[in-house]
Amino acid sequence: VLDEGDTLDLSAYAAPGKLAKYKLIACVNHTNNKTDFGHYLAYGVRNGEHYLFNDENVKKLDAAGLAHVKDKVIPETYLLFYQREDI
Repeated sequence: VLDEGDTLDLSAYAAPGKLAKYKLIACVNHTNNKTDFGHYLAYGVRNGEHYLFNDENVKKLDAAGLAHVKDKVIPETYLLFYQREDI
């Protein structure tokens, strides 16, 4: 889902000499094309492991699940979560 290369560099907008690089750590997806109903799913990474969060269920993604997320979910992501890299 969230590769090591998924970073956002805002250093050009930060104070001189300050780092402003952020790593993508999670995303939220809405499963319906209408805004008045549907279901939200979250995908995240922790310690190099990828997870699917679906209500109270948390599932570790295998290679096939990860491939599905990259191909189908990421292009329709609703919300992205970044963490500053120097933390």
